[in-house]
Amino acid sequence: MRTSFVLPPLSSDCASGLGGTPAQVTVTYQGQVSACYEIPVAASAPGLFTVNQSSWGRAAAINSMDGTVNSAGNPVKIGGYLSLYATGEGQTDPAGADGRIAGSTSAGPVLPVTVTIGGMPATVQMRAVRRGKSRV
Repeated sequence: MRTSFVLPPLSSDCASGLGGTPAQVTVTYQGQVSACYEIPVAASAPGLFTVNQSSWGRAAAINSMDGTVNSAGNPVKIGGYLSLYATGEGQTDPAGADGRIAGSTSAGPVLPVTVTIGGMPATVQMRAVRRGKSRV
């Protein structure tokens, strides 16, 4: 008789050079090693940082003219712009190095960056990686 069970879903951060290529994965649990499986790895998996720091709710958007947090009660002024903080941009140029904290050299995502607000395209004026976060 064979007994099987399902482990909770697993997730992992990937090395910076891995994006867009398949990866060979094994899982070790209580000393037992699974068979090797090939899994696809996305070139990017973008997401915005949120005000409540829990990955849901309002985006952490900063009114760049005065540095205040954007909200319904404190909207961006006409002609102003927002800073949004994102992660999962994929490869950068210049390329990042695994385990290295971003320094003073600014890098940008290799893949195109687009932003829509209320379904309308917004103009992206800057794409930069600083201190481990992407800013658009």
